[in-house]
Amino acid sequence: MASGNITIKKSKTLYIVLSILFTGLVASFFVGSYEETKIQLHENPIAAGLFILFFVCVAAFCLYSVFDNKAVIIFSPDGITHKKKIIPWENIKGYKIVESPNDNMTTLSLVLTLKTHPREYTIELLGLNTSEAHIRNCIKTFSDQSIIDEDLSPKN
Repeated sequence: MASGNITIKKSKTLYIVLSILFTGLVASFFVGSYEETKIQLHENPIAAGLFILFFVCVAAFCLYSVFDNKAVIIFSPDGITHKKKIIPWENIKGYKIVESPNDNMTTLSLVLTLKTHPREYTIELLGLNTSEAHIRNCIKTFSDQSIIDEDLSPKN
């Protein structure tokens, strides 16, 4: 086992791109050359205001996420910490990394098989500054060899 901690944080690049995108959408709503957009602003100001408020809130959240330096996942000699919950290594029987494809992209989740109830604990990896190989390496670094990588174990 290793000493110290490995922390995984949000991907700053992703949130910078998203904040620029949503800020650009709000700006184009005001200074865009589309006459239809300007007409909507005059004909239905409440809907337009809610539309703008939504994009401003999303952009503000993305900018906040860029400067948020809190760790989302912490791997330590004691276990895995996620959302202020510590899962000790001795409670983890195995793990797998699950790909969930949808229309636009594939998301990754770390699924921990626990020895206690509930039997599974899922950690979403979307938007985090990590990779599948990095997660496996963190688990191997801190856990003993009794934790099974269910992706690599033989299927019955």
